[in-house]
Amino acid sequence: MANSRASSSKSSVDMSKPHVVVCPNGVIACWHPKTAFPYEHTRPIDKADMSFQKAKDQSVFNDAVMTDYEKSKMRRGPNNAELREIFYTNKHEWYSRTREDRLYDTTPTCMIRRFCSTLPPSTSNKARDSIFKRILATFSEQQDNAFREETVLSMHEKDAVNRKEWALIYRDVDGTRSQFFTGLGIPVVLGVTAFGIYDAMVHEEEDRTDFVKRLIDDAEELGVFVAIPITLGVMVVAVLARLHTLRVYRIYQNKRVPEEYVAVVPKMGLQQQKVSFIRETSCVTMPDELQDIPRLLYATALGNVVLGSRRLLIQDEAFRVNSMRSYMLNETSHPPRLEEL
Repeated sequence: MANSRASSSKSSVDMSKPHVVVCPNGVIACWHPKTAFPYEHTRPIDKADMSFQKAKDQSVFNDAVMTDYEKSKMRRGPNNAELREIFYTNKHEWYSRTREDRLYDTTPTCMIRRFCSTLPPSTSNKARDSIFKRILATFSEQQDNAFREETVLSMHEKDAVNRKEWALIYRDVDGTRSQFFTGLGIPVVLGVTAFGIYDAMVHEEEDRTDFVKRLIDDAEELGVFVAIPITLGVMVVAVLARLHTLRVYRIYQNKRVPEEYVAVVPKMGLQQQKVSFIRETSCVTMPDELQDIPRLLYATALGNVVLGSRRLLIQDEAFRVNSMRSYMLNETSHPPRLEEL
């Protein structure tokens, strides 16, 4: 039985070729059925080097696959998984995400994100996202969306105006946006100017700040021509401050007594105040014969309407409908319908 087993195993071996055996300890043993093959020709396997080479080859392969995937993505556009990140869907219809949400997800590192990152650690992620979305919504809102339902509700709540009694007929989105820059920028400019004058008047040259030193050196180089940038700077600040005081942010009309109005106008810096007026005391003051630059200069200096006892500047496209503007400024006598607003 043993002889038959040996003869069968011997007959299954190719006697013309050498053979290699890998032992469990990593040693390669070479032998030949007929020719003696001594063990001094064997060598150990470096398993660590083999693993490193295998991982390196796999990394190169993965990089190549990712590069090919990115190129393919640029050619074919986003796949279904990426589209699901942009759109929400149910069984019947698609709902696009709001523009603010998509901008929040795609906006790179910017001033607003850096501002949110400086909030104290006690501020939760939800609060940070809420602050960022409110700021982003303010700066990305368009005039065409000024009277969305949720926006109207928030304006009534912000101004503490009862929606059942008052209707929002005017909302200047650009004016509200400019209030942030003007109301915050002008005090900053005035503060920096006051600090520079104080530093130049009180301290000696070697004790002044580098910023003030550079300004004084530039002023000495310009000589009498230094009056040009100073005059231009004062004019710009004066124009911005004047426009800031003339803007009208929102106007509410009484539903029961259409002749009564409440306007929300600037007060100080970022503050706002409500001014009541009636239809009989409002009118257009812009002369019809003025055009282009004279018309712009007149509006900048004196506004274009009188509401109550104040000269103010309004934008015609900021009204909900043109009939509300015409009735408020006594151009028509038929009051608009306010019950559904």
